[in-house]
Amino acid sequence: DNYKILIDGLTNPEKIHFIPQHEGMIVDSAEQALSTSGTTTVLSIEKDTKSKKEFTELEGILNVDEKHFVKVKTTPEFKQEITVTLPTEVSPTEVKTYTVEEVKTDKTLQLTLLFAFLGGLVLNLMPCVLPVLSLKALSLLHHANHKLSWWYGLVYTAGIMATFIGFAFIMVFFKQNGHEVGWGFQLQSPVFVATLSLIIMMVGLQLSGVFHIGTSLGRLQNLVSGHGTISTLFSGMLITLVATPCTAPFMAAAVAFALTQPSEITYLTFGAMGLGLAFPYLAMTFMPFLLRLLPKPGAWEITFQNFLAFPMYATVLWLVWVYGQQTSMIDLFKLIIALFVVSFGVWVFGKTNVLSARFIKKIVGYLFLIASLLYFYFNAGVFDEYVKKYIPQSNISIEWNEWSIHEIEKGLSEGRPVFVNFTADWCITCKVNELTTFKSEAAAKFVESKGILMLKADWTMKDESIRKELQKHGRYGVPLYLMYTPENPATPKVLEQVLTLDKFKKSL
Repeated sequence: DNYKILIDGLTNPEKIHFIPQHEGMIVDSAEQALSTSGTTTVLSIEKDTKSKKEFTELEGILNVDEKHFVKVKTTPEFKQEITVTLPTEVSPTEVKTYTVEEVKTDKTLQLTLLFAFLGGLVLNLMPCVLPVLSLKALSLLHHANHKLSWWYGLVYTAGIMATFIGFAFIMVFFKQNGHEVGWGFQLQSPVFVATLSLIIMMVGLQLSGVFHIGTSLGRLQNLVSGHGTISTLFSGMLITLVATPCTAPFMAAAVAFALTQPSEITYLTFGAMGLGLAFPYLAMTFMPFLLRLLPKPGAWEITFQNFLAFPMYATVLWLVWVYGQQTSMIDLFKLIIALFVVSFGVWVFGKTNVLSARFIKKIVGYLFLIASLLYFYFNAGVFDEYVKKYIPQSNISIEWNEWSIHEIEKGLSEGRPVFVNFTADWCITCKVNELTTFKSEAAAKFVESKGILMLKADWTMKDESIRKELQKHGRYGVPLYLMYTPENPATPKVLEQVLTLDKFKKSL
């Protein structure tokens, strides 16, 4: 089912896009088809048939060639089709065509800025934002009478608003170059998702006390919860970065409207959103009496700080899940291992870089930290999409078929060696072997040259036939690797569980 907007009064429009006022009205990701019927331009929009909401009106913004920004709202009698004539109003729709100057003074903009501010304000309650804000509030407890508290409030606000406007600038740039983007568009990049998961995990480790202010890496805490100008500016930028996975109430309509408007309106809307995010901290710096609502500084702060680490870890788990949805099971496994390695590197760094440690001990800590970060970026798969894009890749890869007794017999009858890989997604040894042995071009060329039929028996879920086959060969778990040959079809060769490419080749 499609909605249709019939537009009269246009000559050769280049681009028309409808942004709905309410979520669930249309399929946002679907292409909005543009066609002509005589002198009428027809915009066809796919209706969201899976939405649980019932709509009796079509309401939203129609962006016509970045020149006309039309507010469309139908009457309750609306069915599937409406007609819009530019620039006049036509019943049964309530239509107004805005110029850039009119948009700036229209009540729609005022309402949008209010929604943007409220959306930014609610972002402070999100699990990835609240811990950082809480640390900033705790730092104010120790500097409540500081003469420059108001200055730090302004710097914090400037850091947030500058980052929000920076995101808006990127969105406007993409929009002007023909790309449709929205809030959180950067999360569509696996590179960004993996990097953000690393940053948030390190903040969580700091909150858990893995490293402390006494260490050099403890400057990360100073940047998050410190009270200097640089640390306050940085924490404002950081809090915006970690807020990007979240969408608060009021934000959707504000962002949708902003992205249909001229660039200055977009910047203004995102600036209002940033002001909303910064407002609680800003208010506390200008009105210190609000801090009296908080408990007095004491030992409880350490416990509270440790508690705040768990929302950060929860955010990391969610980002890792998103990364897995964007990539593959192997890439997800690589990211988890890389995050584990970094955690260990940070722990070693925290243990070796205490104030009383000798110089050589501190150097060892730095080397562990640097090595773990390098491992993350070169082994977590975060650059795979760019490597595939810019570096010529081999088209040769091993083709796996599903295991069955029939497939084994069929391969042997054709005079081909048959290799069976009994594996499971929860088997770490299996995944390491697949990654190190079967993913290489050399392995694929060897399989192709020998004509080996490659079969995979996946035991991730319960499968009685696979269990019986494992028992038949004296095994009660995976991995199990069998190589059948036409010369000796009844007795396959059992390969070692830690399988290398050299051992795989020698099996023939």
